[in-house]
Amino acid sequence: MNTSITEGTPNILDLVQTGVDTPTTITVDGYFYLVDFGENVHPRVHRVGKNGKCTCYLGQHCPAVDEVADHLEDGGERSPYPPAGYYPMLPACCPICGADVQLDTTLSSRKRGVGWRCANGGSLHYWQRMTDALRISRETNSWAIPPVVDDDWIVYPGVHRDGIVTDANNPYTFRDGYNPNF
Repeated sequence: MNTSITEGTPNILDLVQTGVDTPTTITVDGYFYLVDFGENVHPRVHRVGKNGKCTCYLGQHCPAVDEVADHLEDGGERSPYPPAGYYPMLPACCPICGADVQLDTTLSSRKRGVGWRCANGGSLHYWQRMTDALRISRETNSWAIPPVVDDDWIVYPGVHRDGIVTDANNPYTFRDGYNPNF
């Protein structure tokens, strides 16, 4: 067995138990903070999310979480917020009621990220949050199909949401169901 890599190298758990202070480097990587403890600590690099948890087995008890908190208190660079309705990691608590959340892989997807289930509201709170995100997106984006512009030349003018006529917003729809367009 090759033990030369970890022989004499403190484990991250040793740092937690002994409280040893080691110089770290913190960088922003997507929606996460990368905490590099240097080559003298194993594992060397940790990923901390906005939910206050490290992706290592120590979770919120990892010293990398405290390092990120200190980094932010000192005015360090913040990671960007993910778009509404996308969860790259579990939220710290339910955004609807504040209760604990747990991983639900059946709700995970590439477009929505990590799926979760609320301890109080179950998957209903997850879907309420996703519905809220869709509503906000629709209110802030007035284009059903955005215009396409190439070198200041309009390739396609786009379709504005206000230009789409449905029975719900058509002032000429007859009450008895008659529709002159069909």
